[in-house]
Amino acid sequence: MGQMFVLWMLGNEEARPARVICTDVDDKRLGALRRLGDSSPEGLDFQVVDARKSATEEFLSGTEIDYLVILCPVLTAVQACIPFLAAGAVLNCFAGMKGAVLPLAVDAIASRRLRIVGFSGLDTPAMNSALARIVSGDVDVSPVVAAVGGMDAGREALEACGGGAYPGKIVIYNGTNAPL
Repeated sequence: MGQMFVLWMLGNEEARPARVICTDVDDKRLGALRRLGDSSPEGLDFQVVDARKSATEEFLSGTEIDYLVILCPVLTAVQACIPFLAAGAVLNCFAGMKGAVLPLAVDAIASRRLRIVGFSGLDTPAMNSALARIVSGDVDVSPVVAAVGGMDAGREALEACGGGAYPGKIVIYNGTNAPL
């Protein structure tokens, strides 16, 4: 899902496409995405799709995508989107698929000049820039922070992450004790 990526994209005019489609299979995360979309800039086609209820063909058509970011380690999601990529498109598999093997039709990729990349985060200068924008107040991350706690809540936070208890980020502060 990548709420932080969506938040970054909404606040970064140079990186913002004309159309954004966010899909997920979890009601809490779908709700969080809808809330982010409520603050999307005027003129942006921002859609949230429950992937349990809609096939890819229901919200994509033709070969219209020139840049696609997949923010989940789900091979079937990647495979389902490849037919919709325009010639010369980039497919960025962000969340990592450690140890996964993705069978691809090389002829389709080569003939359409598709680029498929894997990416698991920003480089250090980009992270420093993002942090500076957050600290200065240019970027408000509160819409994607679902829970906050101190170090004593660390174990509970890890269990909550594993169980999908929160629809967003969990922030744990070092040097303080506070419940989650």
